[in-house]
Parts: sequence; structure tokens; C-alpha cells
Amino acid sequence: MTQPPHGANAGLIRAAQHASNSAVVPLLIGLGLIAIALIGAVVIITHRRRRDDSEARQLDHSVTRLLAAGRRFSASDDADEIIDLLVAETTVLTRSRAAAVVLVDYESGELTSVVESVPGLVQVRHLDRGRIHGVLEAATATRSVIDEPALSGGRQAVMVAPLVRAGSICGAVIACRDADTPYDQVTTDLLAELVPLAATALTAADRHEDVAILSYTDGLTELGNRRRLDRDLRSTLDGSDGSVGFVMIDIDHFTLVNDTYGHVAGDEVLQVVARLLRENVRESDVVYRYGGEEFSVLLPAADLAEVAQVAERVRQAVEAHDFAVAGAQPGSRITVSVGLTDATGADPRQAKECADRALYEAKRRGRNQVVVDEGVGAA
Repeated sequence: MTQPPHGANAGLIRAAQHASNSAVVPLLIGLGLIAIALIGAVVIITHRRRRDDSEARQLDHSVTRLLAAGRRFSASDDADEIIDLLVAETTVLTRSRAAAVVLVDYESGELTSVVESVPGLVQVRHLDRGRIHGVLEAATATRSVIDEPALSGGRQAVMVAPLVRAGSICGAVIACRDADTPYDQVTTDLLAELVPLAATALTAADRHEDVAILSYTDGLTELGNRRRLDRDLRSTLDGSDGSVGFVMIDIDHFTLVNDTYGHVAGDEVLQVVARLLRENVRESDVVYRYGGEEFSVLLPAADLAEVAQVAERVRQAVEAHDFAVAGAQPGSRITVSVGLTDATGADPRQAKECADRALYEAKRRGRNQVVVDEGVGAA
């Protein structure tokens, strides 16, 4: 049977046990603190991961939205539609309360238009100063919390980015939200990526419009061509509530000019006649080169008497003009024959047929005169 310690040995053992118990308490406390720290670290790391995952998902969504916006921009060849898209995409992409695009003229810098998601957001009379004006002047983006007269709504977070096309400032894109949620660098970068996509689409739209204008314009006389006439005649007849006049004009004996003086001289005659027609119709009337030596005039909101008056004025202007090649024509003057009609209620084909019928009657009667066809409305 083991005997309990006694004497000096017993004292040593009791001291050792006391020292052991004294060391355990701090160790346990230390382990507890480490455990708490580890748990805290895990919580923090988990929170950060969740936050990072949320930010990453949000960034991925923004990038997806940005790419989709680029596709929508490039799918349009209409500048107004692209600007409307830019306002809408700016609002969504930057999580803004409102957005606007301010457009200025390339050369003069004068304001041309404002497109807003919220009416009255931009106070045009105050655009000569402030942050928006600064962006238009320096082409440098800015973001801040401001309260200035150029924007309604009082103190608010504002982000402004320049809209640059062909190296020139053509406007500014504005985004606004509540002052307590200012824009960060990530949002600024997103807007900086969005705006050039719209600018590229606008440049492409300009080129498309230039090509469209060329396709509707006669290169020699700079008048609208027959394709333009067909488009305008249909839209005018379909959309008019009043009278519509239509005139066909043919240069008399034009082949004699080409045969005697050559086609260069003939081209000069066509150009002069085109100018005389433009100068002697009403401001609202449109002159076209129908083809060859034939021209036509579309007269919206004109009754038959007004159309006849314009047609006679045109005929007299051509007859009175001193053409350099007039000697090739009978009577030593260049003249035109004119046929006109009231196109009200007609379709484009009927309008052309009626005016053309009157024109050939003017030719049959001896040329250099105006003949009226009453049109389909008189039948």
C-alpha cells in the first residue's frame, strides 16, 4: 500500500502541484482568446467573401449590361434614338435617380438640345457656369456632391462625363443620385466606358445619315432625286389634311443643247434651271430632279390656283433667263413645258400620271406653257 508523502518530499510535491494549477488557468484563458480571435477572423473573412462575392456579382452584372448597351447602340442608325438609349443606360448602369445628356454644337459650342430622364433636371439658363460647364470646357469627367443652379433638386451626388466625337466635345452625360450615396470610382469607370460606346454609335449614325442624304440627292443639281420624291410624295399625301399640288416640268428641245454644244453645256443648263426653280417656288415647296431634263415640284398645303401661280412663275423665270447656249433652241430661248395637278386624295402613282398627262398636253400644244389637270378629285 502506497504511503502518502511526508516531510520534505511532501512539500516539494505540493509546490509542484500548485505551480501546475497556476499555469493551467492562463493557458486556458489564452486558448480561449485565440479561439475567439479565430472565430472573429472566420466571421470577418466570411463577411468579406460574401461582400466580395456580392461586389463581384454586381460588377459582372454591370459589365454584362455595358456590353448589352453597346450592342443596342450599334444596332441603331438614328442619333436621337442613341441619345435616348444613353440616358436610359446611364440611369440604370450607375444606379442613378436621374440622368441627362446635354448636346452642344461642334464649332460654336452653343447648346443644341437637352435630353432628360426627369423633365426639368437641367436648368439651361445656368449652364454657362458650374460643373457641367467645366466638363464641356475641359473634357474632364467629375464626380462630387454639389448644389448648383444648373441642376434642379438641391444638394445631390452628381457625376458628369464628356461626350467626345471625332476629337471634339459635343456634349456631356450627367447622372444624379441622393447626396448620402455619392458615386465611387467603380461607377465612374463604368460611365467612362459607356459614353465612348454611345459616341462611336453616334459617329456611325452620322455617316449613315450622310450616305442616306447622298442616296436621295441628285449629284448634278443637288436637288432631291426621284427616290426622294417617291418617299416624300407618299408621306405628304398620306399625312396631309389639306390640298397638295404636284408639278412636272420638262426643258423644251433639250436634246438640241447636248447635240449642238455637248453634254457639259447641257449639264450647265440643268444646273441653272434647277436654281431658277428653287428661287421661284414657295418656301414650303420642294423641287426634285425627276430624271434627264425633267423636274418636279411638290407643293403641300396648296390649292389648284396656288399651284398654277407657282408653275407660271417658274415658266416665266426660265424663259426670261439669258442662257449662254440659248441659240440652239427655237426662238433663241430656253423654255420649259409644265403640267400640274391637284394631288389631293390621289396616291403617288395617280398624282404622277395626272401631272404627266398635263405636261404632255403642254408639249402637244406647242411647249413653253402651263397646262392644268384637275386631278383624281375632279373625276
